Amino acid sequence: MTPAPSTSELAAPDFVPLWRARDHLPVLADWLWRAWGRDEGYAVAETRDWLSDLARADRRETGVVALSDGEPLGVALLCNQDLDCRKNLSPWLSSLFVQAAARNRGIGGRLVREIEQAAIERRVPTLYLYTPDQGAFYAKRGWRLVERLQLPKGEADLMCKELAGAGRQSG
Repeated sequence: MTPAPSTSELAAPDFVPLWRARDHLPVLADWLWRAWGRDEGYAVAETRDWLSDLARADRRETGVVALSDGEPLGVALLCNQDLDCRKNLSPWLSSLFVQAAARNRGIGGRLVREIEQAAIERRVPTLYLYTPDQGAFYAKRGWRLVERLQLPKGEADLMCKELAGAGRQSG
């Protein structure tokens, strides 16, 4: 495995829809599985299959990948469901991950904005997320605390953001 480039060596990233980054699904799945899936009891293959399903261009659910020189630096997802105890809330900003060598360069914040924009394009009025330890990161980006949750793995902040310009779908 090649070592990750240092922060100073990274080119400015491009932010592309998950369906345009299909070649990187194995790497992205491995990141997400190591960060969360393994602890939740999922196999890496299940994570890869889930991402592959999300990578279809015709879905309401989607993802955004930060790429630099053709290599992935980070990912974030827009999912219909992300928290079993809050199935009444949807959709969710999920699985924000930036590889260590690319952190503190604004990539995470840009991935959040890209997912918010994807939600606005889908006419989503409110987006949700939960985080055990990054509430301040999201609060700086306009997210508000809904409640503090007690989950099997510990406490987490349930947060939401009202998306200006999303409007409600007329039916």
